[in-house]
Amino acid sequence: MPFCRRPSKFCLGCRQRRIKCDMAVPACSQCIRAGKECVGYRDELPLLFRDENARTIRRAKAAKARSRAQRDSTSSADLLLMSSNHRSATATSLRSTLPSLDLDKVGLQFFLYRFSTFTWAVRGPPQKVASPLMRRFSEDETLRSAVASVGLAALSNIRKDEVILRGARQRYGQAIKTIQNTLRSEKSNRLDGIMEMILMVALFEPDVKAIMDCAFEGAAALQKHSSPGFLRQNHRPRITFAFILIFKYLQTGGRFPPELESWSAPDIPVEAHDDFPAVSLIEILLKFIRLRAGLSEGHAQPTGSALMEALSCETQLEQWSMSLPAKFGYMEKVSPDTSQYFHGRFHLYEDVWASRILIYYRMGRLLVNELILRLASRCDNSIDQILQTAHARRTIIQMAVDICVAAASRPLFPGNTRHSRSDKIPPLNGVFMLMYPLAVAATATGVSNNLREWVLHTLDHIGQTMGIRQAFLMKAEVAQLSQRRIQSPETFVESSKSVSAKSGCTLS
Repeated sequence: MPFCRRPSKFCLGCRQRRIKCDMAVPACSQCIRAGKECVGYRDELPLLFRDENARTIRRAKAAKARSRAQRDSTSSADLLLMSSNHRSATATSLRSTLPSLDLDKVGLQFFLYRFSTFTWAVRGPPQKVASPLMRRFSEDETLRSAVASVGLAALSNIRKDEVILRGARQRYGQAIKTIQNTLRSEKSNRLDGIMEMILMVALFEPDVKAIMDCAFEGAAALQKHSSPGFLRQNHRPRITFAFILIFKYLQTGGRFPPELESWSAPDIPVEAHDDFPAVSLIEILLKFIRLRAGLSEGHAQPTGSALMEALSCETQLEQWSMSLPAKFGYMEKVSPDTSQYFHGRFHLYEDVWASRILIYYRMGRLLVNELILRLASRCDNSIDQILQTAHARRTIIQMAVDICVAAASRPLFPGNTRHSRSDKIPPLNGVFMLMYPLAVAATATGVSNNLREWVLHTLDHIGQTMGIRQAFLMKAEVAQLSQRRIQSPETFVESSKSVSAKSGCTLS
């Protein structure tokens, strides 16, 4: 697989005409001016490392034949000495230069093109690229090495390369040290972006519980070492921390998280008032997981009482969705591509961070209505119960569809990216937080076979192109759970915990 130098990302029309392409969205101005169809821009990474074609193989074989003939003409004594020196020099070269130079560059490049919003940002004005984390890539060599470890781990899964995986593990250790040193640092400005780094290194853990434990411990350490001034100026880390714990519980179940017992809303400055809905959503979801935790522990709560609590959560979530500020708005667009976009639909969001909060809302509301169905099935078949069940089924299907459309709006398919309408783009594309909601949507009650197949295709795509091995495991489990639901819907146990009991979104 030779390195093919840096290729052009321009559209086909501009490359054929040999003119500069401005790479505008949705079509370049050169094609629009010429009245031609702009077929889109090329993904750079696959072009950098291409499979060898027949001509390359012939040239390589010819070079080997010439080299073999030269070796045959050399005396055996000289050959032995040369071979010994060559092996020693090669081993030294690989140990000293490959891990420190080539692998760092390859890993960082893979990460940027697969897990960051870099490919999102380069399609817009240059100022959109400037996020705190992206700026630190060019300033902090240790951070670059840590980020490269994630890229190398994913790349090793795609290429099945043990050498790359060993390099990734070495850099994983360096990343842990970097996080520890940063948390001990008294410079609060270095904490900017550290939460993303904590989540990245957590992806090396072997299962979903270890991922969440690692992320939680890192987030807890971040809160502990952060100064009060930093937390006042950066309320989003606290909000993110709460969502991480809620996300962990929804996947693993069990007792109510003790870390959330004393949770309180952070101080949000007036200029960031649009972030208040995230806090309100956390409070509603806390009521839901407290109810679910009580039911899982076998508390002696009447079914009717539990159903009323679940219906109250559903009412609050519905009201929450109807009172959102403009920052949470989005436009739905249609594309002829139904393989990459669910039914050809995708969203253009006003704000990417708000779009991620909406993912939590959709998944939470879907699970609330799954619980309503389960509890209602144990009650008398009154008219109210029948109406509640019908409403819950409609809501589940709607939330599952919305999750798929929202997931398709993310840069999961490089080269077909639709970015938000906001100038503020987070550094990471959020692919890891989408896998579990997709699995929940695919195993939800009443969803169509088309939706399940699209989710399975998307999980397979994530595993194939992004090197997230657990995407394949999650795909297999979703297929198994879906089959069980089809065969025995009346005895099927709530699937949200089953989906993630074994699967996660690890790279290794």
